[in-house]
Amino acid sequence: MAEEYLTAKELSSRIKYPVGSIKNLVCQKEFIKNKHYVKPTPRKILFIWSACEAWLLEIPQAHLLVIEILEKITNLTFLKLINYQNPRCA
Repeated sequence: MAEEYLTAKELSSRIKYPVGSIKNLVCQKEFIKNKHYVKPTPRKILFIWSACEAWLLEIPQAHLLVIEILEKITNLTFLKLINYQNPRCA
């Protein structure tokens, strides 16, 4: 099966990221040259769909840790709100 190559605009419509965000991912080296994209000319970038799709499905461990911490904070805040008694009502 032939590899599918997409422009930034085509990739944007598939993954629902703005074109500017996709270009930022390239600049931040989140997308790696010859892994996630190729440059057939100095100005043209073509994204490799299978690699971009795999990147999209990955959830880095750091993100899972942040989610876990936020859940704990939210739960603690919720518990504090439940136990809070308004002095005006007492």
